[in-house]
Amino acid sequence: MELANRIGHYWHRVPRLESEYRPRNVNRGERVASAVAGTALIFFGVRRRSWLGRVLAAAGGALIERGASGRCGVYSALRLSSA
Repeated sequence: MELANRIGHYWHRVPRLESEYRPRNVNRGERVASAVAGTALIFFGVRRRSWLGRVLAAAGGALIERGASGRCGVYSALRLSSA
């Protein structure tokens, strides 16, 4: 047994890559659609120049992040995957 494990350091349990603890759960088609829809929402929201426009732009940013990373928090919470 390794010395670090004997003295209470559990380094073997720490994921080394993000994909080890948060795998992709969105397929390529959904990723592209999310990025396109997010871009459209950002442009539409910026043009409105109101509180609703800001909300739409923020939602667009979240969709772009979903498309870029391939990870969806809602899918994770529901334990779903389309990847």
